[in-house]
Amino acid sequence: MSIAASSNSRYVSTSTRVPAIGRDIAVRANPSYRLETCESLPKATRAQLSTVVAAKDGVCVLVGTPGSALPAKLVDDSGARLFATLSRPGPVPDEVARDQLMGLVLDAVLEVDWDNAWVSGPLAYEALLGPSDPPEPTDRLSRLSYQAIARAERMPLGHETELCARLYGFGRLPLSRRWIRSYPGPDAVAALFDLDALHRDWVIGGGEGGRVDWLSFSRRGGMAAVRVPDLPYKLYVSPPIDALPAVLPDIAAALAANGAPHFKVGASAAGLLRPDKIVVYLVDAADLCVHARALAVALEGVGPHGVPFSAELSGDGLLSWGGDPPADAGPVGGGVESWRLSVCRRLAEYLAAAKRAPLRSLRPAQYALGRLAADGVTLPSFAPASLPVPGGLASPTGMS
Repeated sequence: MSIAASSNSRYVSTSTRVPAIGRDIAVRANPSYRLETCESLPKATRAQLSTVVAAKDGVCVLVGTPGSALPAKLVDDSGARLFATLSRPGPVPDEVARDQLMGLVLDAVLEVDWDNAWVSGPLAYEALLGPSDPPEPTDRLSRLSYQAIARAERMPLGHETELCARLYGFGRLPLSRRWIRSYPGPDAVAALFDLDALHRDWVIGGGEGGRVDWLSFSRRGGMAAVRVPDLPYKLYVSPPIDALPAVLPDIAAALAANGAPHFKVGASAAGLLRPDKIVVYLVDAADLCVHARALAVALEGVGPHGVPFSAELSGDGLLSWGGDPPADAGPVGGGVESWRLSVCRRLAEYLAAAKRAPLRSLRPAQYALGRLAADGVTLPSFAPASLPVPGGLASPTGMS
């Protein structure tokens, strides 16, 4: 059974603290949702869904009733049956796991009866799980990530998109005239490389989907045809912008020597001032370790910028990793999301939901981090729980 959308409920993890929903605690389908077939949706929405949902999949959609502000959610056949079953009085089907029910309650697909009221989301989390502090940050990047969340928690309640933008942009340097003059566009960025070596080893593209936000590089030879969606691991390389003239040729050479299939670099000053200015796409955890070690050697002595909401590799923030979620894990009809955007969007949704709820003791950041962990994001590293963790990477001074 799968119900997935803006909060990615398919990844809710088993917890020993999950209460006996459906046995000791009554549960029902949220009456503010209605179940619709894909065919009944507006044409534009169906067209957006067609990129991730095939007609043969039999997928339905949960749509919030007018005024509810609930996000739409994709529902497979078994999920639709469960929602329909719990829309009527009666027992919960035996095959539905307790942690799965808890995830759907947190997602507001289901509601539980608590203190003579039907609750879901943050109120249900506070009632059933209670306040708890998230794991303490253990490295520079996790501390940066927690700082970003603390700052967003203090912001006045606004739209989730604004919160998401603040989280996603945390650590970005100001776009000053100096950097605009230095790197006005792709040609200026490409000139930082050893162009002869670059053209020998890489097929150069102007960006993803015809955009010029990124310069993209695919390795010449057998791997050149590999598509980015087939490369689930992302290796973030985050030197400071003023180090790029010295390090970009070495980065490209190290990646070519070790057979990296694809990487991208910000195509202008705006991209190079991002923390995640260089992203390498890789096949698996072992491949990521090979390239991380090679880059640690190539970048020895280079200071870090540091990418929030990515998992530390080098101990100082220079190298980190993540992994993009499935194509259908984002908001219904919203297109494919990157790892960091997915994390930041969910955090923004959870912070906003907690700020709107009349919580008694649970802080918005506690809820947002706890909910994110239930969604399949390992804390405090912000690594994707769905991918094997790279092993064999050692100290802040290098890789072993």
